[in-house]
Amino acid sequence: GFVTHYADLVMDCEDCRRPFLFFAEEQQHWFEKLQFSPSAYPKTCSDCRPLRREAKRERQRHAQLFEQEDLSVDESFERVELHLRFMEAKMINDSGKVRGRIKAWMREHPADPRTPGLAARYRECTERKRRQAQAEIGGLLRRFMGP
Repeated sequence: GFVTHYADLVMDCEDCRRPFLFFAEEQQHWFEKLQFSPSAYPKTCSDCRPLRREAKRERQRHAQLFEQEDLSVDESFERVELHLRFMEAKMINDSGKVRGRIKAWMREHPADPRTPGLAARYRECTERKRRQAQAEIGGLLRRFMGP
């Protein structure tokens, strides 16, 4: 069926969980001009949509750099910087392989002006992960051992 009328709808953003309006005019544009299915609705608010698109571009770039054999120093930095950004955002697991790549870059490029900032972010990320693990262990101990 075709949509015959439009009304502003209150939706909840999947990413930030805040309510947002899917305006009647926007619906008309989606369904009549862009020919989206009448069952299609936005999942994210206008603030989160560009962030999602940027994250998708970063994942694609990361995959491209991951596949590439001979990386320049700048491409190598870009790859480890993306590794770290994904770790910080909890988009990838903090695997030994990822940590090894980040540490290797810092060892191989100690004089690079980007290394201190990368090292500080890496320390902060691993420290945060350590504190979270300690808190989880503490919670489990209290749960099973009692107060």
